[in-house]
Amino acid sequence: SVLLAEAQWKSYKVAAELARLDTKAEPTLGINTGKDSNEDVIGLTFSMPLNVRNNFSAERRAAAEKALSAEAKFHSVQRKQKYRIQAATNIAQQYQKQFQRWKSLFAKNNTQNQKLLEKQWYTGDLSTSDYLLALQQNMAGALSGIELQEKFQLSIIDWLTATGQVNSYVLPSA
Repeated sequence: SVLLAEAQWKSYKVAAELARLDTKAEPTLGINTGKDSNEDVIGLTFSMPLNVRNNFSAERRAAAEKALSAEAKFHSVQRKQKYRIQAATNIAQQYQKQFQRWKSLFAKNNTQNQKLLEKQWYTGDLSTSDYLLALQQNMAGALSGIELQEKFQLSIIDWLTATGQVNSYVLPSA
């Protein structure tokens, strides 16, 4: 969208320059031929327009205003995209931190906790309902980690989209 806005701006800029150059009075020369009685007749006409009534300033101003409008749109789209990239970067970094923290806290201790719970249940230190409740809590912790990982990956996709790198990331050049 930024490249499109820039291309439109540049095309309007060129059109404004052409309109500026086209506002000059251009003389015309006409040649007429024919016959009058038995004689060949050649007529020349020359016309030099005077910029008294129409100095073409309206066309020139309109083209210049279109170019200015396109430039403003380009800068607006560029700023919007810049802020979108910054926001996507910050969101991805936050999800990455949260996911890494979850991995360091949960993933390492999860297998040890499950073994300890199972051992306590087999020895009778833990009732079946308490054991099932603890397993359910472990499962909820694992699900929250999966959700964090999903949000992190989606934020990376959003960042790739914002920076225009989806194709290069998904389909790397050979």
